[in-house]
Amino acid sequence: MADPKFNIRFYFHVNEDKRSERAPDRTLFMDFTPKDAEEFANYLKLMALQSELEGTTIKKWDAEKKEAVEVPGFSVIGSQWLKGKDEEMGGGSIKPPYKR
Repeated sequence: MADPKFNIRFYFHVNEDKRSERAPDRTLFMDFTPKDAEEFANYLKLMALQSELEGTTIKKWDAEKKEAVEVPGFSVIGSQWLKGKDEEMGGGSIKPPYKR
């Protein structure tokens, strides 16, 4: 498979109309073009296979044990740019990592 090429823009929306204490403070929106969605899906499949082959792990919350436990997996990294000196939410992007 060729190197995935996607650039998914995201932004946060402040939830100013919280209807309960459990409502989130912010909502994440991600904008996909059809091509970005296809490339991102292929990237996730490739990373899942690579994770299984290499045995990489992530920490995930176990509700029964009430602690974080290591499970097979991988991380996807994004970048966010803040707006203004009061650090209000800005937009960001999720892209494949640069090859070193």
